Amino acid sequence: MNLHLPHHPSPRALALQQAFLEQGLPETPDLCLVLGGDGTILHAIHQNQTGMFFGINCGTLGFLMNDFS
Repeated sequence: MNLHLPHHPSPRALALQQAFLEQGLPETPDLCLVLGGDGTILHAIHQNQTGMFFGINCGTLGFLMNDFS
């Protein structure tokens, strides 16, 4: 599976991104794993209108995102 990883610049999102980047990411994604808040996932969907998206909430509200603890 190919993965794309847009993120918010919060410390929590940066730590998650670093953990994923250590695994290596391909150039053409099958899945867009978004780390941040609702604005981050909306921005990612606007930029990449094809494919699947999965959001992990690293922001404050996260109505559109999945909780990560």
